Amino acid sequence: MLEGVVATILNRYLGKYIQDLDTENLNVGIFSGNVQLVDLKLKPEALYELDLPIEVKVGTVGRISLNIPWSGLYTQSVIINVEDVYVIAGPVVDRKYDADKEKRLMRATKKRKLESLEGDSLVGTGPPDSKTFFEHLVTTIINNLQVFIRNIHIRYEDSVTNPDCPFACGVCIQTISAETTNSKWKPSITAQGASSVYQLVRMDSFSIYWNPSCGASGLIANPVELGLAPYNWRCEMKKGLETFSVNKEDFEFIVKPITCKVKVIVNRSNEVRVPKLLVDFVLQDAATQLSRQQYLGIIELSRSMRRMTINRQFRQFHPEAPVTNNAPKWWKYAYNSVLEQRVRPRSWQYMKKHREYYHNYKNIYKKTLLSPNDTELKLDMQQLEDQLGIIDIVIAREHAKIQLRHEAEDHVVIQKNSRQWWEVWNEEKAVEIHVQTDKGKGLWALLSSPEKKKLFETIGFVEGLPRPEKPKQYIEHKFNVTVANCSVSLVSHQHEVLVITLTQFLTSLETRPSAQAFKMSTRAESFVVEGTNLEYDLIPIVTADNVLTGNTSSNFLALDFEKNPTNVDADFALAFSLESMEVVYHEHAISEIITFFQTRSVSLEDVVEWSKQHLMKAADVARGLVEYTIVRNTTTHFTMDLKGPYFVIPELGSVQKGGSVMVVDLGRVVVSSDIQPSNAVLEDATQMELEERLYDRLHLDCSDLQLIFCDSGEEWREVRKQQDSDHHLVPKIRCQVVFSNSIKPDYRQMPKHKLNVSLSSLKLNLSDRKIGMVLDFLDNLPLPSTNTVRVCDAEILSEHLPNLAADLIIPELTKKHLMQVKQSLVIVELERDNRTTSNFNKTGAKMAMLEVEKSFISSDHSDEENELWARTVDLPGFDDNVSPRNTITMLLRFNVGEVVIQLARSNNLVDKPYLMLRVTKLCCDTALMEYGPAIQASIGGVKLIDKIHTGCSGEYLELVSTDHEDDMVTLLYRKVQADCPDFKSHFFSVEQSLVLDFSSVNVVFHREAFCTLNKYLQYLLQKYVRISSRDMVLKILPSMPTTALLWLLSGEKDPPIPPGATKFSYSTRLGEIKLKLCDTELEFLEIRVTGMESDCLFKANERMVLRIYLTTISVDDLSDMTLYPKILAIEEDKVFEFKYVRHSPRLYSQSNLGPSNKDDVKSDGSLRLHIGRLHIVLLYKLLVDLQIFLEPFIPPGLVPHYFHLAERTVEQHISQLRGWSTKLHLSLGLHFPTFLLPQKTASPNLIIVNMGEKLPLQ
Repeated sequence: MLEGVVATILNRYLGKYIQDLDTENLNVGIFSGNVQLVDLKLKPEALYELDLPIEVKVGTVGRISLNIPWSGLYTQSVIINVEDVYVIAGPVVDRKYDADKEKRLMRATKKRKLESLEGDSLVGTGPPDSKTFFEHLVTTIINNLQVFIRNIHIRYEDSVTNPDCPFACGVCIQTISAETTNSKWKPSITAQGASSVYQLVRMDSFSIYWNPSCGASGLIANPVELGLAPYNWRCEMKKGLETFSVNKEDFEFIVKPITCKVKVIVNRSNEVRVPKLLVDFVLQDAATQLSRQQYLGIIELSRSMRRMTINRQFRQFHPEAPVTNNAPKWWKYAYNSVLEQRVRPRSWQYMKKHREYYHNYKNIYKKTLLSPNDTELKLDMQQLEDQLGIIDIVIAREHAKIQLRHEAEDHVVIQKNSRQWWEVWNEEKAVEIHVQTDKGKGLWALLSSPEKKKLFETIGFVEGLPRPEKPKQYIEHKFNVTVANCSVSLVSHQHEVLVITLTQFLTSLETRPSAQAFKMSTRAESFVVEGTNLEYDLIPIVTADNVLTGNTSSNFLALDFEKNPTNVDADFALAFSLESMEVVYHEHAISEIITFFQTRSVSLEDVVEWSKQHLMKAADVARGLVEYTIVRNTTTHFTMDLKGPYFVIPELGSVQKGGSVMVVDLGRVVVSSDIQPSNAVLEDATQMELEERLYDRLHLDCSDLQLIFCDSGEEWREVRKQQDSDHHLVPKIRCQVVFSNSIKPDYRQMPKHKLNVSLSSLKLNLSDRKIGMVLDFLDNLPLPSTNTVRVCDAEILSEHLPNLAADLIIPELTKKHLMQVKQSLVIVELERDNRTTSNFNKTGAKMAMLEVEKSFISSDHSDEENELWARTVDLPGFDDNVSPRNTITMLLRFNVGEVVIQLARSNNLVDKPYLMLRVTKLCCDTALMEYGPAIQASIGGVKLIDKIHTGCSGEYLELVSTDHEDDMVTLLYRKVQADCPDFKSHFFSVEQSLVLDFSSVNVVFHREAFCTLNKYLQYLLQKYVRISSRDMVLKILPSMPTTALLWLLSGEKDPPIPPGATKFSYSTRLGEIKLKLCDTELEFLEIRVTGMESDCLFKANERMVLRIYLTTISVDDLSDMTLYPKILAIEEDKVFEFKYVRHSPRLYSQSNLGPSNKDDVKSDGSLRLHIGRLHIVLLYKLLVDLQIFLEPFIPPGLVPHYFHLAERTVEQHISQLRGWSTKLHLSLGLHFPTFLLPQKTASPNLIIVNMGEKLPLQ
């Protein structure tokens, strides 16, 4: 019974690869228990499963022996020996076109793709649908099994990719063995009733080599093609295994010879304490080395493979001659290829023939589905498959299944395959059409009922016995991978330019199918990346070593990812810990690495752009994962402790050269999560209880972010451990981030997502010396230099012919694309069955829209209403932005406790505190709503303190200060799209509104302090200008992103607002600005501006109302010796009031002005200006003192220059007004000022000049 199964398996699989297989002798040997096959020749298509345009040029298997003791399967071992597997492969295009051989190659490729799409297994359909059956079957097969494979050498030789420089690559394996052992891993026989089966798999001397340049003498396949002795090549291949050289040319290894072991334990009992399968893979040392020439060869081979895949479609037209002196043949080749690709497929004759092939294949495949073992139908299918492309075959097969579903519905079932338990992110269900027949296929269909019963008895399987239930904590499979030492090195010009070393890398996978769960764990002890210096000595670039970095953990990396974890109530659990790594910038090492991977002339801007693109791709992937988690309401429990790397950037490109050093420390990130139960009760909950119960929270605690700048001789590693020091530009920062995700997204009373970012303090320590040193540092910092020599002529051609990118020939579709085609056809069929017609009342919707538009048109405001709008423009609070149908989707909150910038003045390399700028309570709340954003931002207070100069009372001088009680600045912004259902009722037809309030600002203009500040800033400005004029790092730094601002202001995708609505309105309020002019020993003047307002409103019909209002302005003389302290005062309740109204262009489109109307002028708008009466005291001494006070800040000639500039500006505006066609209604109310001219500051004698009453002008 088992003899027939074994014979079928060997005939099926050996027949794929072995040419002229003697099946009769094979079957005889199998039934006798002793199979001996020698000198087997491989088929040219033996490597078809690689799906590459290559073929076997020559290949043999020296011996295959199979010893099966049928009479004692449980007491003796089954021994399989395979020896001397030698294969030489090459591209299919390096020989003359052979139609029969090409047909066999294409047939094998199509067969592989179709088998992978259909998912047919070796066993076939019909066996018991129980995992226990396959477990017993696999255990029986590997029990007492010994497999020995010796001397494997597979070589690829290519003289097509680069005819001037042929290359060869290959894989060498000395021995692969798999044998049954005892518990001590010694070869033995497993008893029939043993509870565990031990299997040891060993691979000796596995290596991969790539010789990028070998002449014709270094190729083995050439003598074969020339008809020389057929066994010489086998001797060379065998010699290559022994000496690692071919034709006296040593192998250039990519993977140096390694040895590994795999220990397998199969548990045959049902104990829940022991895994069903335990696999332990152990690799002691793995060394990988890649040279520059090998890397270029791999890149060129990948491009060549793509070209050969495309050219295979037109090989029958290839001229088989060089281009030189054969131009007509090559033009004919191009002509025939274009006809074959673009013209002939679109001819009626071709399409008719193609449709015939398609229909015939579809009908034959339909019959094959009902009779899967009919050999004649399979032969007919194979002939038609030779005439059709793979995409046509896939569509025809699905079409046949769909037709069969309508013709024989009982035999066809549409099955939705849910995702497997190990699939994490893919939640889409695969929909397939399955055909059920009484005739099975595969090996199971070949067995009779007595043979199946005998098979059950042999493997110990009882049909119908239920699978024992396992607890959810039971680990059924466990896989361990251990790599003691792994290294990857890049070599250029016989020198190592990069060496990556990973020590004690451990990873494991545990599966719990009973709970649809798995767990992946990874550990690594140390990680080091080394580069090369000018002397080609290796120096560390990235170091994750406990000795250098001071890490206390035994592993620098520990990662655990679990699906359906047992210890927490969540879908996934992620535990991740990472120790800090030291990253040192070395200009020469980075330049060597960039040069190694460079394949064309690359500038630094190209590298930066490449980095940006990959960062954006990574961000897109991360955003996709987050969106997947949010949309599917998937919960993940996080426990992460990440100590970020710190980057050491030396000024001169190397720490050994001295100079300054900048250390950028990314600090530490601790991530934890707070998962709420899914059955949380929200009824009768208070606001605080809702906040607590409704959200799953992700907490990120970022700490110890810092920026250090010091000399390379300083102990900066010790400075890094301190909270603050003289070497810190930015002391350690702590930031907390909380992301909240609602467990009930349909609960509209609360935001679906919330993000809170809070920063306690941000401090910046600067001085003129440090700023100068930092600018010099940026100027002296050497950037990586790259090679400017192009190495690929094809890239030069593509740069000059960019339009060819849109005219590409797409090679064969991949399995993923073909599977998508299958899925789309099945989904279309399902949609056709479930299609329902829906009646939509278009007339009712149109009438409703007309009513809405009519209401907006009829709501046009009168002039009085517009004036009221301009006076009391909509001042929304943050909670007023929410309406029943405009709820918050995501709420963003950013809080910064304080921002402190300390500037010091340097003297003899000693920094003395000078200025301190302190900004407190920075808050910004942003609500992303369904119909637009809403923003509320505020700044609590600002202080600028001068620590060198003092005030009159001796305290530190506060140059700028604000009131402590109220916020200094408050900003409110709201945008509501016009298609919001509550646009008119709740938001009063206002699309955008902005409110900006300033409370009070006190400025002390200390003469000496501002003189010092002016000199200080002039020094820094000159330093910056001198540095920025050179080619420095600042020029490649990315500009500040303006995406958020453009997003707020852009309105291209916004729906149009209805007539009469407000497009934009803003309101600005200024409480008070107080400016005090003083010096060290006296206070001079105080200027006060109070109650300034500005309102503006833009209507959809282009009507605009602008109003500016000023309540009070005063100038006081602070001298005690004057009788006239009020230099400037206002007599009325307002200084001035300005109002401008721009009429709508359609205001006079239907004019009904009659004789009774007094105003028959069609004006474009109106302007009203009112100026109150001012009292001004003119003192000569005061004016002279003011001139002397401001003299240090006004360069000579500046005042005449500005007077001249103002004069020219006025003249230009007057000339423009003369030709201005705009007509305005003017209303001017001007009160002329009253001048007081005292004789002296202490004299009561004065002259009063009254300029008269107001001048009305209409």
